[in-house]
Order: sequence, then structure tokens, then C-alpha cells
Amino acid sequence: MALSTKKLMLLAVPLMVALTGCSGNHVSNAGIERTKSSFISGNGQNSGNQSEFSQPSTVSEYDVSNLELTLPKGWNLNTGDRFGASLTDENGDNLGGVVTYPYAGDFDFKFYKPNHSVITKEETIDTPIGSGKLYTLDADNGTAASGLTGTHDVYYAVIPIQEKIIFVLEFSKHDKEAASKKQFIDLLKGLRLNK
Repeated sequence: MALSTKKLMLLAVPLMVALTGCSGNHVSNAGIERTKSSFISGNGQNSGNQSEFSQPSTVSEYDVSNLELTLPKGWNLNTGDRFGASLTDENGDNLGGVVTYPYAGDFDFKFYKPNHSVITKEETIDTPIGSGKLYTLDADNGTAASGLTGTHDVYYAVIPIQEKIIFVLEFSKHDKEAASKKQFIDLLKGLRLNK
């Protein structure tokens, strides 16, 4: 009986390790995923190889609550906190939002864009609050599991302000119409900061 217990242990221990994983030091992908989904869940700052995230320390004049847009009738810019806001149309449908990031001279939008999207165009844009980049992304309509197929355009404006903060504005009507991009550019022309 003792021999079969030994054999059982020889099989059970490696099986348990394989099924539960080793508990040694390992790097989690959580930081990477959090960076990629930052436009939805908030903002973060990734310092080099660390996955340490924190809210930017901003001067209050650069809070999202001090950002104004000239909006069509019935649209709203709903400020959730000083670091993010959502944009809704007259029906309450979400069309995008605004998040802030701490200023970084080497800020690269490629590392912050959403999953399941590809940058198809990058342009320079001038707005009343500063110059930046306008990105057009081709994004999937849904995950593979959702059964939704096809793609739509999503537009992002990345605008650094006086080496203190970066505003990232997102806009999509879930279509590929040129009129949607024009509408976003018109919104950007109405940007201003309350000081």
C-alpha cells in the first residue's frame, strides 16, 4: 500500500503544480491590459517597466471639469471626476469622452489605443487650447464572442497642454462616414479651458 501511495504522490504533486501554477515571482498582464483599456476605465501612468498607475497631479485649471466644448443642442459633456468626462448626444447615447494623462514628452498614443483597433491615419490638428494629433482608428464592432462583425471609425485627439497635462478626446458614431469626422473636428474647434 505504501508503494501505491508514493506513486500517487508522484503523480498528484506535478499535476497540482501544473493546474494551479507556480506561486513564484511572476509579472502579471494586468498592468498591460489596464494601460490598453485606460480610455474606458480611467487613466494611468506607466513608469518604464513598472506597472504602477496613479492619477496625475494637475493644477486645477487643467481639470476636465474646466474643459468646455461647444456642443449641439441636447448634447452633454458629463464630468465624472477631474480626470475624465463622457460625451452623450440628445438621446443619451455615448459618443466618446475625455481623459487626462500626466504630461510626458514621449507620450505615444500607440500604447494607449484600445484593443481590436488599428490606426489608419495620423494628422496634426490645431485647437483653441493647443496643437496636437488627430488619430483615425478602424475598430471592431464587437468582440469575436459577441457575434458582431464589421468595423467602424473612432477618432482621438491627443492635445498636450503647456507640458503639464495631456487631454485625450475620443469620438465615434459607430460608422465610417466622413461627416462624423467633420463633426468631431468642429467640436474640437469649440474647445476652451475655463481659467
